[in-house]
Amino acid sequence: MKNKALKISLIVLVMLLLSVVMLLTAVRLGERLIFAPFFANAETQFKVPGIADGFIQQGFDHIGADTETTEDDRFLVSGYMKDESSSRVYVLDKDGDVLHYVKLRDKNGKRYTGHSGGITHNGNYVYVSNDDDGQNSLNVFSLDEILSGKSITTNMLGSVYVYVSPAFCYIHDGKLYTGNFHKPGHKDYKSPESFIISTENNNNTAMMLAFELTEIGENFGVAKEPTCAYSITSMVQGMCVADGKLVLSTSWSINPSHLYFYDIEKIEKTSIPTSIFTDKELYKDKAMNNPIPLYIIDKDEHLIKDVTAPPMAEELVYNDGKVLVMNESASSKYIFGKFTSGNNVYGYIVD
Repeated sequence: MKNKALKISLIVLVMLLLSVVMLLTAVRLGERLIFAPFFANAETQFKVPGIADGFIQQGFDHIGADTETTEDDRFLVSGYMKDESSSRVYVLDKDGDVLHYVKLRDKNGKRYTGHSGGITHNGNYVYVSNDDDGQNSLNVFSLDEILSGKSITTNMLGSVYVYVSPAFCYIHDGKLYTGNFHKPGHKDYKSPESFIISTENNNNTAMMLAFELTEIGENFGVAKEPTCAYSITSMVQGMCVADGKLVLSTSWSINPSHLYFYDIEKIEKTSIPTSIFTDKELYKDKAMNNPIPLYIIDKDEHLIKDVTAPPMAEELVYNDGKVLVMNESASSKYIFGKFTSGNNVYGYIVD
């Protein structure tokens, strides 16, 4: 009887394991079918860092081989921690293997636990999005300190005021781009009224700004006022520039992400002057006196293609002809990505 009971138990266990394997296989196959156009043109790059550490991945940046501070390519990944310990920046080698991470501290050496969204760099400055209420700024850290790995912590050097609550940031062709995240109907992710611009074809709800890079040392290498503004869609988590195309990633919860490819040349052919930053009540002593060019990104006029991608896409990196997409679905906060494609960074090949 004991042998018979043991056999039955083993059979039940094997059947359960087979069921789990079949379910996971079905989930992965289902994902591949749902997002077939994305996966048909995408290649696995490397593992998302920190998914077993309680790290919630947000920002993504690439440091090229021509950078004075390093001989080889590096990737930086910023984010916050599920247990509300210090936010981190992971340093990866050119193959995506983790070299080390640093814990972020404020200017007084106290742990920084903010959202730490977007990340980008200019010279020895690393800019990290700051989600503190009303700050509208990027926190600045030392690239040398982050890359060195000699210390597990790095203190903030200061901050750069950017007029928007920055969800993402990116540097291209001598300009720093940053923009806010707007979620329709969400009380915590609302744009100022002046950012919401309706046209015949669009209801743009957020604003992306471009700042000229300046001499290192002056305002941490960034001009104090933007040179132009871009009216953009809701729920933008990241951007990059790829072969003359402006690419915006949008995502929210378990809904599909989108990669929107826009024609930059067409966008920049038209602009209107705007005074959206002259609201003294909203911006107080930082309000701008002069209007700047505003480019209204129009899906009907400027969109080249819309690629539907797996949920929770965050910041983007353009490298070697591919838009690298990292998402947070496999992090300890959500987990479901561990059973789908969320463990990996994918490179979407730009046609």
